[in-house]
Amino acid sequence: DNSGIWHSVVKNETATVVEGAHASPTVTIKMTGENYVKMVNGKLAGPMAFATGKMKVVGNVMMAQKMQESMGQPVIIDNDDGSST
Repeated sequence: DNSGIWHSVVKNETATVVEGAHASPTVTIKMTGENYVKMVNGKLAGPMAFATGKMKVVGNVMMAQKMQESMGQPVIIDNDDGSST
């Protein structure tokens, strides 16, 4: 699992993703890279991931829900080998 730690800053309806932890996050979401790829590609629902312990949320849970709503259409994430999930 080459997922690592990343954070996203959303300002003026624009998201910036940066490697590493944020100094003072509003919400922290922890999950494996594999499950994250499944979630953003529509193969794992966020509420199901949370309910089954595949995703842990610390902090403002409402913000985590807003993040999922803003994702809208699934995003295809490429694997290291060039294939898509």
